[in-house]
Amino acid sequence: MEADIQKTVGYLNQYFSADARKVADSLGSLNMALDDVLKHANVQLTQFHKEKKYDEAETMLKVSKLVSGLQNRISDVANQLFDDETEDPEDSDDVDEQELKKLPNYANYVVDETVPHTLYEDFKYKKAVGFSLYGKRYPAKDWQDVLVKTCNLLAEMDKEKFIYFIDDPTMKGSKVCYFSKDSVPKFNKKLDKVDVYVWVNLSANGKRNLIRKLLKKFDIRLSDYTIYLRADYTPLHQGSVNEYLSNDEDSTNIGKFVREELRKLENRLPQLTSNELLALQSKQWCKENLNLDFPLLRPVDENKDVSQQTDIGTYSCYWSELFKFGGQIFLVTSQWHDRNREPFVKWLKSL
Repeated sequence: MEADIQKTVGYLNQYFSADARKVADSLGSLNMALDDVLKHANVQLTQFHKEKKYDEAETMLKVSKLVSGLQNRISDVANQLFDDETEDPEDSDDVDEQELKKLPNYANYVVDETVPHTLYEDFKYKKAVGFSLYGKRYPAKDWQDVLVKTCNLLAEMDKEKFIYFIDDPTMKGSKVCYFSKDSVPKFNKKLDKVDVYVWVNLSANGKRNLIRKLLKKFDIRLSDYTIYLRADYTPLHQGSVNEYLSNDEDSTNIGKFVREELRKLENRLPQLTSNELLALQSKQWCKENLNLDFPLLRPVDENKDVSQQTDIGTYSCYWSELFKFGGQIFLVTSQWHDRNREPFVKWLKSL
């Protein structure tokens, strides 16, 4: 069985590396959910002891051990599937932005810094400008700054818990310890309020995953924490720069136009009706009225990572940004062309 798992993992890494990343990330989310199971099991175990239900307590203890063992297996597979502990040079905060500013369409990479993003999104090739916790926003220079400042805030809440992270097996990767007493120049940073170093040589998604672990340890809901971005360089990595620059200018700008108009619509009162929302989720209606090949809106399953919901088959067809209409969370299709501009404007004017 173990040999079959290793063989399958090796095959995924070799031929489907992008899918392997998604599977590894999903396994990480599963492990965090199992953390909740263990926490609730411990509460129930204490209750059984108080009530002198020793047989039930023994059964609950066995369940806890099984869950803990399952977590270890899941971690092993996730680490084999994709090791995102080391920072990806192409995803580094040290991107030469002066070079990017020389591009004639540099403005296409700039994103709205007021738009909040969740910790379920894929942040590869995206640059952070800040974060918020419990509604209070904190500025940040880059992803490293986001991670370090988040750690400092949480360490102020409970210094002893942060010191325990040094020996916490769930706070260790396959190659490194995320928290340590020792300095490793250029790879970890010392926190302000506690004698602990945090490992910062992580990709953007690696830092995101560590922040998610920390919030779970502090019983903070992931929805109480948001990220703010300043740029998204994903198009630069979907092909060569020259290929991207050769795209039709109107086809590039239509996406930006749609985003801006939908953000305005998001804040407008009254909002879209339930029937209008259903129409925007209909492939047939969107084809007939907007000339789109996909539904404009796709409902988000908040129990899954957004990065798992942007694809249709093997193609990425939806932006990872979240939009809220009628109290529901949606993704918006990214497949816009100049032919869609006129019907989209006509639809906006009809509202």
